[in-house]
Amino acid sequence: LANCIYQKNNGGGMFCFAAGDLEVVCGDDGEFTDMPPVGPAKQKTLPWFLGMDPMELCVETGTEVIFNKTGHNVVLMANQADYDACTGFLGENPTVGNNIDPFIWQADTDGTFYFACGVGTHCSAGGMKAKITVAPKCSATKTLPWTFGMQPLVVCVETGTEVIFDKTGSGHNVNQLASESEYNGCTGFTDTQGNSDNPFLYQADTTGVFYFACGVGSGFHCNNGGMKAMVTVADACPEE
Repeated sequence: LANCIYQKNNGGGMFCFAAGDLEVVCGDDGEFTDMPPVGPAKQKTLPWFLGMDPMELCVETGTEVIFNKTGHNVVLMANQADYDACTGFLGENPTVGNNIDPFIWQADTDGTFYFACGVGTHCSAGGMKAKITVAPKCSATKTLPWTFGMQPLVVCVETGTEVIFDKTGSGHNVNQLASESEYNGCTGFTDTQGNSDNPFLYQADTTGVFYFACGVGSGFHCNNGGMKAMVTVADACPEE
């Protein structure tokens, strides 16, 4: 055929490709070898502004982490204690803003790394810090607030997600209810006492709809405090 580039497969058959459709290189024996296209590097973009919420996240090894900053700075800290206290900023001029926008960090080494903005009180008062775990594979997590006075939650998580009920103290609990009717009526609790199981973890490995509530007060925290959550577990969730 005219305007055809041929490639031979292992069985001796010939295939025709239009010019530009197949990337090839010459092997040592002069034969053409197809080269799979190189895809874009894995990327994760993080917000970076005064007034943000501190971030804790996992990225896979090799990810390009993009701090979406305008001004400010991004500096490393040595450990969790420095991260918690917003002290011990590392690097040259770590308390001075710059115009390296955005700031890009290549996550090629496994481990836990601590970042913050070292300018003024941007870390301590402005929320500008991030704890990043780098691992060959990240487990998905979903954190749910669990406090009296919250709004009831309706969420979807993908199969395999670890759901974290972010409860503190000993005044609440998390019950898994048997049905939607129990969820709606705030009934069917197996435990009505608070506990210190903090946080409460649920491994979402089975698809379906699951119902959770605080049973303290025999339904009072559920009915009057909004402490309940309907969690759909699916292979894929709609984009929020």
